Amino acid sequence: MKKGFGRIITMLRKEKGVSQCQAAKDLGISQALMSHYENGIRECSLEFVVKIADYYSVSCDYLLGRSTNRGGSLYKEDREEETAADRKKTKLSVIHALNYKIISDSIEILYEALAELNSKAVSSDVTAYFTASVYKTYRLLYELYEAGNGRIFSVPSEVFEGFCNSIMETSLAKIKYENKSIQINAVDINSIKHLNILNPERISEIAPEKYTSLSNLIQNAEKQMNYKQK
Repeated sequence: MKKGFGRIITMLRKEKGVSQCQAAKDLGISQALMSHYENGIRECSLEFVVKIADYYSVSCDYLLGRSTNRGGSLYKEDREEETAADRKKTKLSVIHALNYKIISDSIEILYEALAELNSKAVSSDVTAYFTASVYKTYRLLYELYEAGNGRIFSVPSEVFEGFCNSIMETSLAKIKYENKSIQINAVDINSIKHLNILNPERISEIAPEKYTSLSNLIQNAEKQMNYKQK
């Protein structure tokens, strides 16, 4: 999250005339967590960005410092005339945009790391993995709209998913093998460049906005895993 996020939500709270404690209660979080958000100590989830935008009646773009227009592209009169369906569609559009940014920023970080690693084999395997993953997802969504209609595809619908899974698993296995090979051939630990390329502290320094996206992606993925440490 941009550094201005905490300053903006603090200003909006004061304008609204509510205490930090009251705002935290209204938003369903602890005052300590609200304090961390306002002081830029903790990053919040994209769901909370949408929630706090609704709470202060501003756009997510305004909260993120991407626009000086508090209401985004809509005027106050337009917002008042919106139906519940319109508001739901707008909220979904914001969530889709935030999700896209999280994923695209994270992939950019990976490809910047690949460029620095300078390994044709690893780059090829990562690209094969993403290509199969996107192809598989696109085709599954395509069939929601065009059920049974695969004119643009040459691989039959009955087998494409298995082929994609095979490519993805093979690519991951090759990346693991290449990783061991790089470490074995390294003269010393400091020469294994890729160990530091994806260091969170380094990313946060050179690309803070992308690091926020990556941090959110990691949190979202691990939340879906529902892993409980024993």
